[in-house]
Amino acid sequence: NSAENRKKDAEEILRLKRKWPQIMQSPTFKGFDTILSKDFTFVDNGHLFNRADYINNRMKSSEWKITYVKYENLNLQFFGDIVLLTYRNHVKNENVKTRAIEIEHINWSDIYEKVDNKWKIRSAHVVEIKIEKVKSPNG
Repeated sequence: NSAENRKKDAEEILRLKRKWPQIMQSPTFKGFDTILSKDFTFVDNGHLFNRADYINNRMKSSEWKITYVKYENLNLQFFGDIVLLTYRNHVKNENVKTRAIEIEHINWSDIYEKVDNKWKIRSAHVVEIKIEKVKSPNG
């Protein structure tokens, strides 16, 4: 039974993980509210964002839009109602004005927690990032 429960938990966490870039494409407060715990924190390049600051930052309009995300090396570790997810993703972004393309190669460490019997993202940490500039359509 515990193995079956963990399989269901893992499936729910991975669905939640896939939902995150979709919310980033069309950010809304309600969208973020469905995936982030109330105590969510985000760490990137030495900067720490609390939940409100993170959402406000992501709600600002940006010329860069996510067009594709690929995940690899996903590793889930369960600690009761807390889960550590480590992985690497490749995020393709396109500039809506210039049509320039960049690919972010990012190593992550995320923590999930069960809140009211639903998994939520408690924190996300960018461990390492490399940005690959792809030749723009204008040369």
